[in-house]
Amino acid sequence: MKALKISAVIFGCILLFANVNTTDEEGGETAEIPDEEELESLEPDVQEENDVLVLTQKNFDDVVPDKDIILVEFYAPWCGHCKQLAPHYEKAAKRLKENDPPVLLAKVDATEESELGTRYDVSGYPTLKVFRKGEAFNYEGPREEEGIVKYMKEQADPNWKPPPEAVITLTEANFDEIVNEAELILVEFYAPWFVGCTGSTIQSKYEKVCKFGIISYMQKQAGDSSIMIDDKKALKLLISNKESDISVVGFFESKDDELYQTYLDTGNSLRDDFDFMHTFDKESRDYYKAKPGNIVMFVPERFQSKYEEKRYVWDKSTATTEELKEFYKEHQTPLVGERTTDNQEKRYSKKPLVVVYYTVDFSFDHRVATQIWRDKIVEVAKDFPSLTFAIANEEDFEKELQELELADSGAEMNAGIFAEDGTKYKMKADDDEFDEEFREFVENFVAGKLKPVIKSQPVPKKNDGPVTIVVGKTFNKIVLDKKKDVLIELYAPWCGHCKNLEPIYKKLGKKYKKEKNLVIAKMDATANDVPPNYSASGFPTIYFAPANSKDSPLKFDNTRDLAGFTSFLEEKSTVLKKSRVKEEL
Repeated sequence: MKALKISAVIFGCILLFANVNTTDEEGGETAEIPDEEELESLEPDVQEENDVLVLTQKNFDDVVPDKDIILVEFYAPWCGHCKQLAPHYEKAAKRLKENDPPVLLAKVDATEESELGTRYDVSGYPTLKVFRKGEAFNYEGPREEEGIVKYMKEQADPNWKPPPEAVITLTEANFDEIVNEAELILVEFYAPWFVGCTGSTIQSKYEKVCKFGIISYMQKQAGDSSIMIDDKKALKLLISNKESDISVVGFFESKDDELYQTYLDTGNSLRDDFDFMHTFDKESRDYYKAKPGNIVMFVPERFQSKYEEKRYVWDKSTATTEELKEFYKEHQTPLVGERTTDNQEKRYSKKPLVVVYYTVDFSFDHRVATQIWRDKIVEVAKDFPSLTFAIANEEDFEKELQELELADSGAEMNAGIFAEDGTKYKMKADDDEFDEEFREFVENFVAGKLKPVIKSQPVPKKNDGPVTIVVGKTFNKIVLDKKKDVLIELYAPWCGHCKNLEPIYKKLGKKYKKEKNLVIAKMDATANDVPPNYSASGFPTIYFAPANSKDSPLKFDNTRDLAGFTSFLEEKSTVLKKSRVKEEL
């Protein structure tokens, strides 16, 4: 705490010299020297809990910037991982205080100090940051006592040096030379003045490169799009190992085959969607009864059924890249495949999508039960070719089940349907009657008889303030009211920009409170569903829904002050224009 006392002495002296009241022997003014108690009272208010400093918005910038090194945990009180980390973090803090040099550990409740969380790009809990003279670096060490102590001792070593830069800075002078000589290179073009490209965002991007999948992505982009297999046993093994996804194999006589280059070229743009293989081996062609030039999509054995082919063959001698892409797309999912967190975007983005959640486990002890349930779904799926069907492990989609209000259903099987317009529907089944109930559920969806599940906060009992509160269950009634113009702010409770906007937005609401057909509204978009055309990619997002055009809302793009909002509404609102005409008459 020595650094804090030094800064307090300087601050204290400034205050005392600025408020001098005594005189010296020659009649001039002199300053009183503060005693120890006065100095202590001038220190920033920093509390400790079990040897961990408690930082807030008020004291953060007084404590962190002057430390050679300090570790800060951004946590949420309700976070289970944070609770598990706490005893390890506290024990490590106690030991590191005695290190030479001492290393301080601190924590920030990011749910209370949301501006600090926003400043340091905290998107999950717990997030740990190492600060060196106020500059933040991601903590990349273990999360148990011994690991934290060892990692921070290494970081605090005076001889510690950061690892060499993994990112090359390209300039006009070196761009052509470096890019032209590289077989494969990933280049980010950015503007230094753009907030999305600066500070902690870019730092975080490069330090979390593995989490973003950049390494695996770049490795996959190198070389040919297809792996050559020259042995029948190796090919059989690779196809059988693709237990949960389609295998794509090109059977060719040689590289001179007319379709070979088209096969590689098509694969170049689909590297992320499929693992391509090819062979020139005659024994492999004969084993799979393939002709030279055939391209075969093999369905994994666990997803085969009597209602679909076990493999799909492109047997034309020529093809364009677009024709092959369409061929792959048409057969990329089985009648009922397994939707996972890895393949949901590339295999199951087509809607309407019917998902059945249960304990999906294809290991030896559980595969029979898993397949019995899947077979029941197949019997329904075969009769609805316009829908996409999948099974999913309920543990992997816990959040999705919560959104469907099925997380605590208690049923062994749960089902949901995700429609093209963004709405979703749930089915809580009686396990003994699943076959009949599931079929009826799908039939009712096709017939338009189901009510969608809408994530919503409770409807406010009082809603007569200057800003109307909208929740999921009242969105259609308030925002989509065709008689009214509605300006709606989609916000997040933790968003600093949203908090700064609140007093301005409230003044706007008061300004137009008497305009019955102009509504100034807001909604917590983290706790309520909105239609797809009102989606928010950041906060706050503000839409203007004119009375005559609810399906095509305008995104507010003016300055976020009272004048900016006023000029926007005076220009866009037909309701205000009509009101002005009436006043003039």
